[in-house]
Amino acid sequence: MSIASKEERETSYWLRILKESNLIDISVDEFLNEIGQIIKIITKIVKTTSKNLKQ
Repeated sequence: MSIASKEERETSYWLRILKESNLIDISVDEFLNEIGQIIKIITKIVKTTSKNLKQ
């Protein structure tokens, strides 16, 4: 899950670069919003799993 979180953050980074560079004619805002939600979910899973393993 930690690797998945890292990959999602990297994807978000590249989408923001595309958006700010104006190299593409499509909107990436929807993708950025969805990735943001996925990052929150994966982060919660990692934190909860880590906490449960320590108990």
